[in-house]
Amino acid sequence: MPNQPIPSPPRAGPSGCSIVAAIIAVLLAMAIGCAGMCAGILYLAGGRVESALDQAGVSLPDISLPEPPTDWEDWMVKRELTHFYQTVLESVTTDKTLKAKLGEPIETDIGAERLFARKDKGLLNPDGEHITFEVRGPKGTGQVAADSTAKGSDGIQPEKITVTLGDGSTVDVHLLRRPLPPVR
Repeated sequence: MPNQPIPSPPRAGPSGCSIVAAIIAVLLAMAIGCAGMCAGILYLAGGRVESALDQAGVSLPDISLPEPPTDWEDWMVKRELTHFYQTVLESVTTDKTLKAKLGEPIETDIGAERLFARKDKGLLNPDGEHITFEVRGPKGTGQVAADSTAKGSDGIQPEKITVTLGDGSTVDVHLLRRPLPPVR
């Protein structure tokens, strides 16, 4: 009998698969129990909630969060004003007189909380807009004040741009016109 295989000894503990199966079974039982408790609480309290709503004169469909309004006019105002600001800024940064006084490059404060300040609020002013912002160059700073035309087919355009320099002198900037890009 020396040629017979030797049987392997029996394992002492549970295998890894049976431990995982036991954990999954416990978690599943806990989830089912929790869902059952929540459903029971809602069922038992449902009558009380409905009677309280009836006493208050409120129906369930009335209780909902309102849909936030889509303000397309606000989007269009921002689009027009941003285009106006870009046109004014391009007019300022390319003006030869201003380049001589402030040096090159003339830049705006990109890190500012707002790129420009607007005189009005809400919809575009049919008589024209007024914005202000600061620019700086190597030789100094200036406060830009720009008035626009009334809205036309190419958007609002600069009508007058004045830069007040740090020494109090002013420069009237040569006006550029840029057509309003189409919405795609």
